[in-house]
Amino acid sequence: MAAAPASTPATPDARPRRRTPAGIARWVAFGLACVAVGYLLLVPVYAGVEATSTGSAVETTATLLEVNGPTALVSLAFPIVMTIVPILVGGRRGRVVSVLCTVLLVAFVILGGFSIGLFFAPAGLAAIVGLFLRDTGSAPAEP
Repeated sequence: MAAAPASTPATPDARPRRRTPAGIARWVAFGLACVAVGYLLLVPVYAGVEATSTGSAVETTATLLEVNGPTALVSLAFPIVMTIVPILVGGRRGRVVSVLCTVLLVAFVILGGFSIGLFFAPAGLAAIVGLFLRDTGSAPAEP
């Protein structure tokens, strides 16, 4: 008994997903947001000087999580959610969702610009680029 070729879809509706320029830009935005979150969690972004009882100065550094505690994770989750939702939502609603999430991400970058917002500016820029790129591919994806 011969097995069916691996490239044949199981059902007529099971078509391979196409890689579109807009989809690639969305994945780039998500990746950049993840890099920014990783940086903010792992690299000391706070620095200060404390005076000791002997009068000498001691330089201190701390990460975002050390200074703000677990509540900082809520702020860091927002850009991740705003970049992954357009990837997960497809169909007709996908375009509207992409625009809405991009507007919210750019607002986050602007409003949080004096704290963590600017770390997410590259992700916001990639999301904006994704809005102006085509959502349809000219050829199906390679198997």
